[in-house]
Amino acid sequence: MNQAPTRKQKRNASVRNAGVLLLLAASLLHSAAPLASTEELKGVKGEISRQQRSLAQQQKELDGLQKRLKSDELAISNATKKLSQTQSTLRPHKRILPSTRSSMMLW
Repeated sequence: MNQAPTRKQKRNASVRNAGVLLLLAASLLHSAAPLASTEELKGVKGEISRQQRSLAQQQKELDGLQKRLKSDELAISNATKKLSQTQSTLRPHKRILPSTRSSMMLW
């Protein structure tokens, strides 16, 4: 009753086993793909978060530099006004000075 499997039966069993292994491998790859995509997505989200933190820091630095620039421009403007006022005040004295010098030389 128990006969040894024929070559054809052995080949069919091997093909069947190979088919099962192939389906199992395909199933594993298919289920691993979403895991890889999930990990990749986590990596991308992490990079986006890092970039957002970097941009926020750069914006903070930019705001500070703009505030400092505005303060420096205001200081320059005030110094320019004061210089102009000083020059206006000195202008009449400059006219008097040469005549005073010449009169002092006469003495």
